[in-house]
Amino acid sequence: MESALGHKTASRTAARYSELTKSYYRVSRRISEGLFISVCGLDGAGKTTQIRLLSGYLERKGYEVLVTKNPTDWFRTDPKMRSFLRERKEGLSVPVETVALFAAADRVAQYLNEILPALRTRKIVITDRYLYTGMAIMLARGLNDMEWLRILNRHVPYPDISFYIDTTPEAAMRRIIERGTPRVKAEENLAFLRTLRECFLDVLAGEKVVRVDGNNDIDTVHMNIVRAMDSFLRGRLGRRNRKSI
Repeated sequence: MESALGHKTASRTAARYSELTKSYYRVSRRISEGLFISVCGLDGAGKTTQIRLLSGYLERKGYEVLVTKNPTDWFRTDPKMRSFLRERKEGLSVPVETVALFAAADRVAQYLNEILPALRTRKIVITDRYLYTGMAIMLARGLNDMEWLRILNRHVPYPDISFYIDTTPEAAMRRIIERGTPRVKAEENLAFLRTLRECFLDVLAGEKVVRVDGNNDIDTVHMNIVRAMDSFLRGRLGRRNRKSI
């Protein structure tokens, strides 16, 4: 009974924190004219290429764009995190809960120190991976507690628009191999990519995310992202015009 009640309480708390967080950032962002975009998907989905193309497209339209990535180098270069990503062997790796805590701290620091200042100067910020990726990958790593993950990340806002480049694990693995670079992460294997994709689908269920078929060629994926981006920008401009009347 206590366990059931505790689970219900945690669920209600997570939901409450989620709503409070979204409300807080809706208010705080009113002082900003920037735009926050995230692009997520498996390793090998083509995120880097599509972010480069989207950034160039927006710059040609006259926008100032900042491209960043999550996790940041603070997380990536930490010796214990590097050990976790490279080895993942019993007894040699740090607990996944520790990794989740560090990743959440990294995300908050990045938002406050890099993303928010850029938004306040009316830039468009595009991040390679962000909150959805952070939660999906922790689930894939075995941290089966979505409520705790949501509470842990309650101090970072959801992007204005998020793109999920959906690629089959097999296609993603093939692209990783075709890069020809040494694979330093133990998670760059087909079994993990399959698990991660399922976790992505669970995390994104019910969320307002633009899902793009990443199995298409580069130009087709780019055009689909551009269409969704232009539609979003037109809608945003329309909302601003209505408010000014």
